[in-house]
Amino acid sequence: MELSRRGMVGGLVAIGAAGAVGFVGASAVDEPARSGTDEDPDGSNTGYVEADHSAPFMARLLDGTDEHDLFTAEDLVPVEGVHPDDGEHLVVIELSDAGRKRFQETLESAGAAADPDPFEIVMALDGATVREVDLDEATVDALADDGWEGVVTLPFDDEAVAEDVYEALAAE
Repeated sequence: MELSRRGMVGGLVAIGAAGAVGFVGASAVDEPARSGTDEDPDGSNTGYVEADHSAPFMARLLDGTDEHDLFTAEDLVPVEGVHPDDGEHLVVIELSDAGRKRFQETLESAGAAADPDPFEIVMALDGATVREVDLDEATVDALADDGWEGVVTLPFDDEAVAEDVYEALAAE
């Protein structure tokens, strides 16, 4: 499954316009047009590849006092990246059906679905934080929606961090 530019941009506009910064759900994926890692003419990786389930990647939901595991690399199916986009470098991940369901159940059980303001999502690669995102109502509504397919676009300002995340998550 390769994420379509339309799906990626649609997700960025729909949720980005609502104030979410950094943790953006894409709206659709397309059937694979190609498999394996390809490169754009500028040399950036853009390939859709299966996820490396042993990668030391973890996303947690925090509210200042409690910590809840959202997903790990074991919950991912494909990853795609790194896409340059208006000064940011995007890595696209997709959660398995079980991973998506657990993610949504965790949002609900932790209370983030009812009151997202005190919550943030912290993503770490090999124990080092690579992304922190404060949650808001529009983002949580999109992530908790039954129609969300588990596709998430992760923008990074630093291309090296995006490359590190993609390379760690992409199966060899």
